[in-house]
Amino acid sequence: TPAPPGSGAGAAAADTASGVTIEGATWSHDRVAVVLARLAAIPALENIRLTGTSRVEPQGETAGGDDDPQPGKPFVTFILSADVTTGDES
Repeated sequence: TPAPPGSGAGAAAADTASGVTIEGATWSHDRVAVVLARLAAIPALENIRLTGTSRVEPQGETAGGDDDPQPGKPFVTFILSADVTTGDES
């Protein structure tokens, strides 16, 4: 039986997929979740996965003779991977 319209099942055999890795940094784990949600809205990306995350707290640096270190703002690094699908119909 044919696949229902809009299901994408009939076109799956004609699609090709390749992988992509995205590395980035943002201010919090909540912001990483926002990035994931936004990427999920892109039709060409499938199987989006968070493969790594780490909170980084920069060590303070002394500036211009100041003996007190000034800490930087903490941030979160992340690595995402996804499959990129193109609708090649050759």
